[in-house]
Amino acid sequence: MTRRFRLSFFFVTTFCEHISKTSRRGLTKPRGFPAMAAALVPIVAFAMNASSSSDSREQKTSPPRDSPFVRPDELETWKKKKNNNNTSTSSSSSSSSSKRRTLENVSVAVKDNIDVAGFKTGCGNPQFLRDFSPRVKRKSAPLIERLIDDAGGTLVGKTHMDELAWSLQGENHHYGTPKNGRAPDRIPGGSWSGSASAVSQGLAELAVGTDTAGSVRVPASFCGICSIRLTHDFDERMCREGIVPLAKSFDVPGFFGKNVDILLKATRAVFANDDGDDDDDDDVEEKEENSNSSNSKIDDDDDVTFVKLEDAFALATEEARTAIESFLQKNDIEYENITLGNENILEWWDDFRIQQTDDVWKAHGEWIRKRHPFFGPGVNERFYGAEMVSKDTENVARARDSNQKRAEIILNEVFRTNTSDSHHRTGKIICVVPAAACAPPLLNEDASIVNDLRVKTLSLSCISGLTGLPQVVVPCVSNKNELPIGVGFIGWERKCDVALLETLVEKLNIDSSVV
Repeated sequence: MTRRFRLSFFFVTTFCEHISKTSRRGLTKPRGFPAMAAALVPIVAFAMNASSSSDSREQKTSPPRDSPFVRPDELETWKKKKNNNNTSTSSSSSSSSSKRRTLENVSVAVKDNIDVAGFKTGCGNPQFLRDFSPRVKRKSAPLIERLIDDAGGTLVGKTHMDELAWSLQGENHHYGTPKNGRAPDRIPGGSWSGSASAVSQGLAELAVGTDTAGSVRVPASFCGICSIRLTHDFDERMCREGIVPLAKSFDVPGFFGKNVDILLKATRAVFANDDGDDDDDDDVEEKEENSNSSNSKIDDDDDVTFVKLEDAFALATEEARTAIESFLQKNDIEYENITLGNENILEWWDDFRIQQTDDVWKAHGEWIRKRHPFFGPGVNERFYGAEMVSKDTENVARARDSNQKRAEIILNEVFRTNTSDSHHRTGKIICVVPAAACAPPLLNEDASIVNDLRVKTLSLSCISGLTGLPQVVVPCVSNKNELPIGVGFIGWERKCDVALLETLVEKLNIDSSVV
């Protein structure tokens, strides 16, 4: 960057910050002349990106802007330290943990909102990285300890994400857009774009991250890989500790996997031994299989019913509907078509969004008011409105109440089995929905088209968000142009995660090497 450019950049930036601070408090949208100053911000940001100055401050080695991985220098340092520790440690590991290392030699990527010892946590925003993680973390999140330290997964890096996980497109203004390994000219989906990119390109077999309103399900659909959104709050420590939140009412960990078998291994690992007690060697396998009664494998004589939620399919494109129906037919899945009566799930997103936005502001509002971080297009507008949404406490309370009622509607109409109503189903119910409303949109697609598809996709994804039920996504392919499309399977009750995966492995003709 030339000296003249640096000076110009400094004066423009200072002017914009001065105008913004004197014209508003918090993030209420500026009007009049201050709006002109605000309009200059994207120009300044573009210049900053063009010079790669924001990246160079965070990374000694800058990867390509389509790379899924962040701060590769941290990984090299971590590897050296790990090797030194292994050399100094006794070669004979404890026999009590040997049988639990179900992810031995499985390559694992971690979303950059989860703490890993030896790495910083950046959440896709340079200002957040500087303010909250100036030094590497000294302790990993319990979720990572379970998967890496206990189960034996091999860390291959932390991955890019949308800023503070508040987007579904996968396009990060600061760090670029990770490559969609199955459709390079298409967006990877967000917020968990880097991990989806890594798994779809074969750079990692398993990825660990979080899902609020579709972050693990939409990228899986767009990138043609498998994923699971786990049961909401199945374990307080693994769901919260060492994880930067977006919206606590809906946040939950999840996995990307190159196939369902990998997802099953990871899910068994996190559900095993939930009480935290150490097990004797002879009891480990039994504990893993029976850690939750609902997670035990379905018996052959158990009744499993698939239901196709027509209300959800109505929001998907014809291309997506046809692909999913062909997939079900190919796998000999007989299903019952059901609807939710007068309920319009397209309208559910409004109340889900209000509750989510309130949670977001409670998590990050104080930092945003004090530091005025720069966010990229789309994310910036959502944070601009977050404070005002949160201030309308009456509307937030109404939205939370509406969401609770809708969760009950879904559970009663789709999954409830303990009823005398002859129209209700018995046994294990698996609800089939599109994981996203469409095939992955093109890079730089028209904003109005993307926004329409975004609203429909979020209306689909909020079903699991409202109920807290686990959801698995497996890939199929569009008959029209062979683009990836995800099929969503929602489990019948909380903590049925393992049983849901086992059932899908048994019922579906899934290639064990999808990627």
